Amino acid sequence: MRVKPFALFLSIFLNAIAPAFAGGEKTNITIASQQEVYTFMKGDKDHPVNVKVLLLTTFRCNEFHTTLPYEAYYNDQITVGDLRV
Repeated sequence: MRVKPFALFLSIFLNAIAPAFAGGEKTNITIASQQEVYTFMKGDKDHPVNVKVLLLTTFRCNEFHTTLPYEAYYNDQITVGDLRV
């Protein structure tokens, strides 16, 4: 997996805050905690550096019964190895 850390962070950050700007003040869903861990590993000749990114976000629902749309963008250089909801 080859990705520029800043580009990945920016993409995830913008997708995380987008619902907040979707019209009116929304206080039902808040981010309780967020953690990002970057691990850089030696790769091969074509991909000398591999970056593994672990993103942990805990959302808090302040009211009863709601949904939270979430999306992430990636390309042919990024793979999603595991996703837990």
